[in-house]
Amino acid sequence: EKVASEVEFKKLSEITSGQVTENALTRCYKKSVDGASSYTMHSKCDNKGAYVAFITLTNGKRIAAYSPIDLGKSGYGASVYATLFSLSTGKYTKATVYPEYAVYHTGSYGPTFGAGHDLYVDSSMSSGYCAYPSGYQATMARDDLCGGYSITVDEVQVYFIDEMKLVAHQLAKITGANLFKSELAPCYKKSVDGASASTMHSKCDGRGAYMAMFTLTNGKKIAAYSPIDFGQNGYGGDASATLLSVSTGKYAKATAHPQYAVYHISWYGPTFGGGDRKSVV
Repeated sequence: EKVASEVEFKKLSEITSGQVTENALTRCYKKSVDGASSYTMHSKCDNKGAYVAFITLTNGKRIAAYSPIDLGKSGYGASVYATLFSLSTGKYTKATVYPEYAVYHTGSYGPTFGAGHDLYVDSSMSSGYCAYPSGYQATMARDDLCGGYSITVDEVQVYFIDEMKLVAHQLAKITGANLFKSELAPCYKKSVDGASASTMHSKCDGRGAYMAMFTLTNGKKIAAYSPIDFGQNGYGGDASATLLSVSTGKYAKATAHPQYAVYHISWYGPTFGGGDRKSVV
């Protein structure tokens, strides 16, 4: 089931700077399937990270509401990147007027955006109001977004953004590799499998090309792509090996010394580059 067309998803990706892509979305709630209750929505979608709510009103208006802030974070959440996108008109707006009130989350509310609120869905997931423009920039008329102040809601679908899939999409564009086949599956997670390079190798060697994601204690996130199997010992050469800063979107390929693209040995964690440009031991 598609909640938006290919053209609509392309636009949504553009206006969110690539943070929303169709391949990275996983549905956690659908009103007509899971029940018309904000509490049910929160029980299924809280603590899953950034999300997009696709809202269809009974007047035919369709809205995609993007929040980089987890539904599980109670109260107002601040972001200049939160976005309300009218799928019906192609117009959009961001929380640039009062970014400190970009979203509002509480168990008795459905998807709610902006001070005032610009878009509010009540606990029944069936009604609400649209006070736009309030905390969001006035880039269109209220009728363009909602069709009026009072709204009646036909359907709500909430999708969380799977960070692994999102990063895979970004790396696929950089490297040209197809990272969305069925073999893209986790083989090792430090917090689950234990902090051991040998354990990682026992689980991941012999499985082909791989992507590694790191979260550093300083908050930086790095994704690394290797077309060379973990099980190949020593240096492996391939100019398409890539280091991507998830935090900034900047990346580097192993083009300077491709013969030293990656380094694999059982007592090393993921290691990239001559001189171990990125090494986890």
